[in-house]
Amino acid sequence: MGSRATILRFLHGASSPTLDTPRVLGVDDWAPKRGQTYGSILIDLEKHRPVDLLEDRTAASFATWLKAHPGVEVITRDRAGAYADGARQGAPNATQVADRFHLLKNIGETLEKVLGRKRSLLKAGAVAVDQALTPPILPEGSGSAAIPTARPALPRPPSRKAQAQDLRRSARRERYEAVVARYQQGYSVSAIARELSLDRKTVRRFLRADSFPERAPSPPRPSILAPYEPYLRERWTAGCHNSLQLWRDLQARGFKGAAALVRRFVAQWRATPARRGPPSRRARDVNAGPPLPPPTPILSPRQARWLLLRAEDTLKDDERLYRDHILQADEELQRAQALTIDFGKLLRQRQREGLDPWLRRASESGIAEFREFARTMRRDQAAVETALTDEWSNGQSEGQINRLKYLKRQMYGRASFSLLKKRMLRAA
Repeated sequence: MGSRATILRFLHGASSPTLDTPRVLGVDDWAPKRGQTYGSILIDLEKHRPVDLLEDRTAASFATWLKAHPGVEVITRDRAGAYADGARQGAPNATQVADRFHLLKNIGETLEKVLGRKRSLLKAGAVAVDQALTPPILPEGSGSAAIPTARPALPRPPSRKAQAQDLRRSARRERYEAVVARYQQGYSVSAIARELSLDRKTVRRFLRADSFPERAPSPPRPSILAPYEPYLRERWTAGCHNSLQLWRDLQARGFKGAAALVRRFVAQWRATPARRGPPSRRARDVNAGPPLPPPTPILSPRQARWLLLRAEDTLKDDERLYRDHILQADEELQRAQALTIDFGKLLRQRQREGLDPWLRRASESGIAEFREFARTMRRDQAAVETALTDEWSNGQSEGQINRLKYLKRQMYGRASFSLLKKRMLRAA
């Protein structure tokens, strides 16, 4: 038996295992410290195991490793220029294969950049959905029963959380206005980033936006009562305001929650308390009857990107209205959506002959983001074309990186690069 320090000393002293040079090599980056330092992991895709870890993700270190391990015939990678340059320098005769997952990710990010310039359109889409789905309020004496609506809530002092959110939003807005002001004065993106201590990507995102880029609110946690809400509204409108009876009715329909959940849920619909005592704070703010549904949230560019790419039959009514409004209101967005969908089909169906026509369409689309995407694709066209015909991809590397992260977290406090490398390679 030995102490932990003794075992670690033996592990540090042991030599790293020597593995055969793979014929098909996968390379990807991983983060010893996310956002600060990055390394590279090399995978034998035929034997499904890692063969080495590199301390950085530069072209020079990758090229040096390839020169020291001749015999690699196929290299799969993401579209990082460093790995492409390293492969050309270290194994010029090897076939490079661009990873199909990263190609799909890149085209989705391009569409997201287009949406980042159209935040006012996304806001108008949410308003249009509310107007289309909100039932009209019938005037008294019209011959039909008026639909109960929510009375404006009484003003309440903001919570500490809301106050903190307002402060952070004000700081973000000040940064946005400072970026725009300096750009209008003729400053370059790099100069703005240095002066305001911002990343250049953040500066570019601010400059692309047509207005201050608001953060999308986090989606609410789903309640177990959500599937039963339409039935509850129907029973409430019919005159059943007894929460216990409503709970029994829901139990007959399979509801497993407690009666208190139903009681708190319908309390917001009461104009007067159900029993003796002062009305609740929420009850004071509403008329009798179920309130109107909450307003449609304004989608962030990332959320809108997924909305535009989802299949038609998976959309809810409000999502379909939102998508139709923003597409009909902007012809450029229609072209961007079509280009993104067509590129996805081209990849999934392996249509190599369709790549050149698609690149021409993107270059001639008049959309700056897609022109830039097509330009970078042409620089890497050989690897992209191989991805449309070759069986190999870099998906396996993502699984090995997850395994590496697990080992790193196991070694919290002692996860030096040399020890982590030995554990990873010996486990393989």
